Order: sequence, then C-alpha cells, then structure tokens
Amino acid sequence: MKFKKITTGFVIQEYITLSNDTSICQSQHFVAGDPVDYEDDNGNPIEVDTEKEVYCPFEMQQPKQVGTNGVNFVCPSCKGTRLECREDGPYDSEVLNIDKDGDFNFGKINASGDADRFQCLNCGFVLIAKEKGFAEYPITEHDEVVEWCKKNCKQE
Repeated sequence: MKFKKITTGFVIQEYITLSNDTSICQSQHFVAGDPVDYEDDNGNPIEVDTEKEVYCPFEMQQPKQVGTNGVNFVCPSCKGTRLECREDGPYDSEVLNIDKDGDFNFGKINASGDADRFQCLNCGFVLIAKEKGFAEYPITEHDEVVEWCKKNCKQE
C-alpha cells in the first residue's frame, strides 16, 4: 500500500543581520506537532498502524551562504548570497565559502574541467568583468571573483 503522512508543525529559522542590513538564514529546524494525518494517493483519509511504521526523521537542508567568515557575496539582482561555478556546460559546483585569503571552499564538485562562469545560485546573475577598451566577459578565475565581490558587495 502506498500512502502519504501529513504532519502539522512549524519551522524555526535563525537569522543574522550583516553590516549592510541584509538578513541571512543560518539554520532551521522543523518542529512536528499534532495531529498527524494519513491519506491515500487520492487524498482520502486512511488509518495506518503506526506501531509498524519505521521512523523517518524530518530532514531539511540547511541554508548555505557565501562569505560569513571571509569575502561576502550578495547578488545585485535578487540579494541572494549563494554563488556557484558553472563548468563545462551543464555542470556546477556551489561555492560554500571564500575565506579572507581568497581561498574557495566548494560543495560537491560535479566536473573537473574549466570554469565557464560564476553566477548567483538563486537567480543565475552572471558575474561580469569589465576592462577598459575590451569587451565584457564572464568571470572564470577565483581572483576575479574575489575582486568583483570586494568591489560590488559590502564587506564586513
């Protein structure tokens, strides 16, 4: 038998406010409450023997942000704080942090080739380098990302 378990509850999120007055969620957890309802695939209420139900924890992904202990990134388009490196077309790797020395910590790396661009993970805003007398181009180098962030994002 296939069924859905619907648990009523609430989410508690903890925020910090950066010096630029942007508030960023640092952690969250779900608090389960009562009642718990069960229904079939058609949305009809059903009875389930809960003593035979194997416990499944409520898992929520914790929010990630760039720069909480280093170089800050805040997207000028959506105000998001998550950055990714797009590589070899459809592959990407999330930038978890850029430390004060400009060293990058990445999440799971989905490719091993060259970077195509760095962009906001939320809205896809692409970081662009502008050189006098040259065309604009997507940033592909770590030191250019650090320079762009220091120039365009308020640093603490």
